[in-house]
Amino acid sequence: MADANQDYPVFVILEKNQLVLDDLTEALRDFWPAAKVYGFLTPDAAAEALKGIRGLTGAILSVAAEELSASRLAPVLRQSGGQVLMIEGPGVRAAASTEGWPVLPRPFSLDMLRNAISGFCGGEPLQRC
Repeated sequence: MADANQDYPVFVILEKNQLVLDDLTEALRDFWPAAKVYGFLTPDAAAEALKGIRGLTGAILSVAAEELSASRLAPVLRQSGGQVLMIEGPGVRAAASTEGWPVLPRPFSLDMLRNAISGFCGGEPLQRC
């Protein structure tokens, strides 16, 4: 889907609620207008798509820890080299801690999201990612 030599950020969002997925997608595109953003409703769909995505900048996951551990997504994300942000949900804090991934508490604002993903580009300002 994306090339490792791309000059734009690439994001994956996993969110079961289509309206929230659309809002997160829009927010990332507002932060990074050139971004490629791929949204998925299930962990397995995201895991399958990640096989074809190169140069992943980051992933935003809204999924229960139990569902994440039962899927192929976590190992695929580890191999991708992209940053991961989990959105608070059942069992997420413990799972995120194990993986070393930050957690965004619910409810969250756009400013909170922006702050949480500011490190996705190696500390570069959002507009330079």
